[in-house]
Amino acid sequence: RDRERRDNRRRRGCYGSASRCGVAVGPRHRNRDVPLTPQGSPLHVSDEVLADLARRLDEVRWPDEIGAPWQLGADLEYLKALVRYWRHDFDWPAQQARLQQVLPSALAMLDGQPLHFAHVTGRGPNPLPLLLMHGWPGSFAEFHKVAPMLADPAAFGGDPRDAFELIVPSLPGHGFSFIPSTIGFGADECAVLMRR
Repeated sequence: RDRERRDNRRRRGCYGSASRCGVAVGPRHRNRDVPLTPQGSPLHVSDEVLADLARRLDEVRWPDEIGAPWQLGADLEYLKALVRYWRHDFDWPAQQARLQQVLPSALAMLDGQPLHFAHVTGRGPNPLPLLLMHGWPGSFAEFHKVAPMLADPAAFGGDPRDAFELIVPSLPGHGFSFIPSTIGFGADECAVLMRR
């Protein structure tokens, strides 16, 4: 069975490391306008980027709605309400601060590429390491409720001996992590990187 797996991985050119898996990780980032934070510093999106987003939301050119709402695409009024919420009600700096408090962010450089992750220190006598990975589409922020419970079970009425030391990465191509520069970067290639 191991030989069969190894042969399948060889056929796909994937064994050993990201570079041997045919994964070329280029110097691009999801949005070159979003500056990456230095290693070990908090998650931060600059005021310039937020002002640019506000400007873009203010300048949306709405399409004509064809047919009944949701019949041929999204409901136009729903989209307008969503944009109004993002423009006037959503408070990114407050959200950013909450995420940083619950899921403290850092960057790891893998093959010269930034991989964003949160590191939550376990509070117990011997916390067990645990890697929490989101799916697609998804985000490390999905774990904002469960991470504190896993890292500090005593604070939620649990046994401190059940604590975990958490690493919660933003998978490549998501959030503040690098974007793979080749097609075909999938679960196997992510697993190789996470193992490192």
